[in-house]
Amino acid sequence: MRFALNFSTHPGDLEIIGHDWNNARRILEGEGFDGFELYPVGEHAWELIPEGLIIGLHLRFFPILRPFWIGDKRRLLEIFGDEETVAAFYGGPTRESLVAVYCRQLALAAQLGCEYVVFHLAQSEFDYIYNWRFPWNWRETIDICAELITEALADSPFTGELLLENLWWPGSFRAVHPEEIDYALSRIAYPRTGVVLDTGHLLNTNQEIVSEADGIEFLIRAVESLGEARKAIRGVHLTRSLSAEYVTKTFQASPPSLSRGTFWDRYHQAIEHVNLIDQHDPFEDPAIAGLFDVIDPAYVTYEFGYASRGEWLDKIFRQRNAMAGVHRGVKEE
Repeated sequence: MRFALNFSTHPGDLEIIGHDWNNARRILEGEGFDGFELYPVGEHAWELIPEGLIIGLHLRFFPILRPFWIGDKRRLLEIFGDEETVAAFYGGPTRESLVAVYCRQLALAAQLGCEYVVFHLAQSEFDYIYNWRFPWNWRETIDICAELITEALADSPFTGELLLENLWWPGSFRAVHPEEIDYALSRIAYPRTGVVLDTGHLLNTNQEIVSEADGIEFLIRAVESLGEARKAIRGVHLTRSLSAEYVTKTFQASPPSLSRGTFWDRYHQAIEHVNLIDQHDPFEDPAIAGLFDVIDPAYVTYEFGYASRGEWLDKIFRQRNAMAGVHRGVKEE
């Protein structure tokens, strides 16, 4: 079992390490981790990243997928307003443009020596993010996402593992039933395909959870219920999200208008809402170690949201304490 920290090339994250990847390495060594799972943002001098520092790469997520993939121009204009914004969002005006985005990211993963990449099997649109009444089912979502990633993997230099990540939206891959995992694996021909279980996303599927103890009990029970399918879980994004109260309130209240302003105004408003659902906090109860009695992943990423080095290190410290029985890597005191 190898342990990683999530990181990105967002300017705020790079500021935390002083734009020096040697500082990033020192954080790994000091905290007892094996590498980073990287979310690449924008342009970067990738050759400056030391060899072996990045063990996984989180592929970009395009939540508004179906209308673009099937060429529904009417719906795209309803959402984006004009064709220029569509092209700006997806990296071009055609399916081939979007496939090319993933081809470049897979090539980057190969360049960095990544052992795995993470890919979401999910979709969402502004009209449904508050009421969760998505007009499609998880099979339809998996089919579209499988077509996209299969095209991107064709002739790709990347030969590591493809790990499929669960989200919480109904109509997407949530990994709450073994049938979802079996179907997803059957739709992607790439031989080294598995699942990365995001514990925060799984917690977000249950609005009855009121405490961390309840959440851990639910996680273990939910994973056990997957039966043999849980053997496909090759990675874990270990993160806590206890947002049931917020989600319940937004179900019951009239959502704020998402019809005003530009597409980008609406998009950033939606991101704020999503961030209130998906909290990316650390576990503090040692009972979380029991999850690893029922699964044996190859990779465990401590996936947190943070705005400063101090906040990041504090979250790492708290979850490392909870995971002391499992995460036994050398940590400098």
